[in-house]
Amino acid sequence: MSNMFKIGTSKKVQRLYRLFLRKKLSLNDHLAAIRSMLANERTFLAYQRVALAQLITGFGLIKFFDEVWIDVIGFIFIPTAIFTFMLGLVRYRRMRTLVLRLETVTIRKNEHPEEFDYLDKRLHEEQLMDEKQDNTEAK
Repeated sequence: MSNMFKIGTSKKVQRLYRLFLRKKLSLNDHLAAIRSMLANERTFLAYQRVALAQLITGFGLIKFFDEVWIDVIGFIFIPTAIFTFMLGLVRYRRMRTLVLRLETVTIRKNEHPEEFDYLDKRLHEEQLMDEKQDNTEAK
């Protein structure tokens, strides 16, 4: 792997790149996984940005205004900011785990397609059953 690619990229992206070079991931799968990880990171940063804005607003309301009801609103903003940050963190970790699991399944499917034949057959059967049910409901 070139040193240029290592600069400024996460270990997850570097791992995907190595798998792509070893032909364990197709180009489409490789790019889709990277897009998903980057979108997940952007979403997490958006949660952080909102939490920081809520925190600053809360402290600003408390510090610069002397009315009680504005102080109450300020004190409401502070735990809301903490909740927003924690919610973003939990969602980020869940999505990251999901993307890594899907990547692992894709690699296994590319290496051992016979293991996944039954899933393809089952999915096809379920689609046929759904189509039949839709046809009977339409009549």
